[in-house]
Order: sequence, then structure tokens, then C-alpha cells
Amino acid sequence: MSRGRSTSGEPGTPAAGTGRRFCTAALLLALSVASCAAAPAGGNLPGPDTHYEDRAMGVIITFGKWPPDEEEIAPLLRTLHGAGLRVTDRFKRFRVWIFSWEEPREGSRAEELCDELALDGQTASLFESCEPDSLLHPA
Repeated sequence: MSRGRSTSGEPGTPAAGTGRRFCTAALLLALSVASCAAAPAGGNLPGPDTHYEDRAMGVIITFGKWPPDEEEIAPLLRTLHGAGLRVTDRFKRFRVWIFSWEEPREGSRAEELCDELALDGQTASLFESCEPDSLLHPA
């Protein structure tokens, strides 16, 4: 390039300033969109002490046989009811029942409950899988 002539985007030229302004505007827009997407329905952002990853609403049980025979799964239901869980949803397509507590609990409690069910000789054969119904961290 010859002396005295500049190309667009070269430092110190008007075109370089435009490029920087565009990048700054794009960055601000992206941050604005991300913060709006992460905001809960009420518009209040969760506090810094909110721990989503270690909270669970209950457990999700998948059955191999559908519909599950309620007399057959009575020991499973007794254990879940004894832990304070109630059936809140049933999804025929996925052969799933969702059991929930009144209020979220520690995620480890839901994991322990699933382990307890899987290791219990009376309940282990009554379901295909058990997993915590965990709260997801906002993106």
C-alpha cells in the first residue's frame, strides 16, 4: 500500500471507528438478548445464592409395561408416598409417571430415593428407570 492512502479498517481511519462501533453495538445487543432470555416470567432474576443444579421437584419413573398395574406397583407407590411424593403427571407416550413434592428438595434426596428403589428387591423390577426431576439452570 502506498503512503498517504488508507484502506477501510486500518487503524486511525474513519472506517476503523465504524467497525469498532458496530462490534460494540453487536456485543451490547447480544448481552441484552441473553439477559432477557434468562429472566424468569416475573422479570425478577434469581439471586446469586440460588442453586438450581442441586434442587429437585421430585422423581421421574419410567415403566417397561404400560399401563402399570397399580396393584403390582403398590410397593413402589408406598415408598414414594412415604417420601412425600405424589403423582402429578402421567405420559402414556413415554410410559412415564412424574412424582412431585410440595416444595423443591435437595437433588441428592431425589437421587438417594432412586437408588433406594433400584436396590430394593420389592421395587427394583417394577420400573425401568428412575431419575430426579431437577430444576434446570437458566441459560
